Amino acid sequence: MTWIPIVAQEFGPGALTTLLDADVVPRGCRFCGKQEGTVTFRREAHAIPTAIGNREVLSRGECDGCNERFGATVENDLVNFIGPIRTISGIRARSGVPTFRRRPSSAPIRHGGGRLVLMNEPGNDDALLVRDGTEGTNLEVEVEYPPFDLENVGRAIARMALFHLPAGPGSSLRHVLEWVRGDVSWQPAIYEVLLPGGVTPNGVFMTLEPSPEYKSHTLLACLVCSCVAYFVPFPSTDWTVIEPPWQIVLEPFSVFAGSLEINRFPSQLGRIHGLRRTLHMKQAEGSEKPQR
Repeated sequence: MTWIPIVAQEFGPGALTTLLDADVVPRGCRFCGKQEGTVTFRREAHAIPTAIGNREVLSRGECDGCNERFGATVENDLVNFIGPIRTISGIRARSGVPTFRRRPSSAPIRHGGGRLVLMNEPGNDDALLVRDGTEGTNLEVEVEYPPFDLENVGRAIARMALFHLPAGPGSSLRHVLEWVRGDVSWQPAIYEVLLPGGVTPNGVFMTLEPSPEYKSHTLLACLVCSCVAYFVPFPSTDWTVIEPPWQIVLEPFSVFAGSLEINRFPSQLGRIHGLRRTLHMKQAEGSEKPQR
């Protein structure tokens, strides 16, 4: 069995600028279905959020109302979900790589002068703990995440795929569109693969489909940001989750060679508070150990 990328979109510095739905007339919104004249399209719509480094992949297919609604909800939860890794990986937002600080009194993680700086200063809480890893060149960063809604994180990643796929009223993905809009609630399965040392200088977004003999399986959305890859299987039409065979799913990506740890976030509805995780940071070959 193989999984075939049907969308492969690079973003970040050096990537080519892409305008989706450039030739669609009349202009309409992929998410609410309304057309120009009924809704406005004044805002610049990013098919991948700017908060994770995208300036190059734009779309004419999202109205201002949906753009604002998604930006204030699902994108915020995605940013909270990947906040520590975004800073550790040096992913630029609109005004540079953001400093991660769980609370105003917490020790920060920041990039400075092109280097990662981990501030392990005594604070009023233990939201960030830094210690040497099992190998001399590695660090372990134990961090407390801001609150986030896992369902909204799944919606945010699925929304990126819907910018690239047919998702109109007659589409087989209509139920996914309804879920992304928030018309229905569903517990997504979200998987994370940490890629020590980084993978690409930019980001990559992919949507994969199973080979023809496995058409009963669902599509898979994959977001790669430097040192981390997230996978979100789409729901089937009866809202079941089909567990993907990971040793096959990873096969199309030559950059994912070697033994990798797959983290599955628990399916949970509602906001998750106080999540603590230990991120194992491996020094890339030829690079300096992060400052402490």
